[in-house]
Amino acid sequence: KYINHDIKEFRILGEGKVANHNRKTFERFMEYYDNAEEHLKKGEGLILCGSVGIAKTWLMTHLAKKVLSIFDEENGRITEESLHLGNNQMNRFYYIQATTISQMVFPTGLNEKELNIRRGIKTIAGLWIDDISKLAETKSGFETSFLDDLLRWRDLNCLPTFYTSQLPFEDIKSFSLPIHDIIRGNCQVLTFMGDSQR
Repeated sequence: KYINHDIKEFRILGEGKVANHNRKTFERFMEYYDNAEEHLKKGEGLILCGSVGIAKTWLMTHLAKKVLSIFDEENGRITEESLHLGNNQMNRFYYIQATTISQMVFPTGLNEKELNIRRGIKTIAGLWIDDISKLAETKSGFETSFLDDLLRWRDLNCLPTFYTSQLPFEDIKSFSLPIHDIIRGNCQVLTFMGDSQR
């Protein structure tokens, strides 16, 4: 839906102070985008916060495309040397909705295929969890435990994780303080203001 657009087509939303805030936020996003390779090597991700329909997914789609192009151009150098994942070129970037993570948590007696999927999400070079605030709303102990394990492992292995959230970042703290702290520790928090543009 968004993949063939140009990142330069991004339109600053709002007026006055809102527009000024969003312009500065977009500039911070573009700093990450323009220097993505260096951020990836350090395992640094992003979390884009803002109301529904405010272009979080649009921006993250373009960042995902940039990350994949870096892996392609480097022929796996970043994956192998910086992200310690071997030379499997399938281990690059993965998108998952937070609600899908919920569905992965509750089944008991996971079969080998399901366990491999969970391991793959844990070890993928770049992971984008869409609408992390959906998990914050459920506050399930099972989900918290699974997500805590997933993010701690990625943090320890310097693997970048990307998020979008409809809730302000501070509101995710109600989900789990340790998870909130992990996200804050390895991500730039960028918040867009305004209402849906759909």
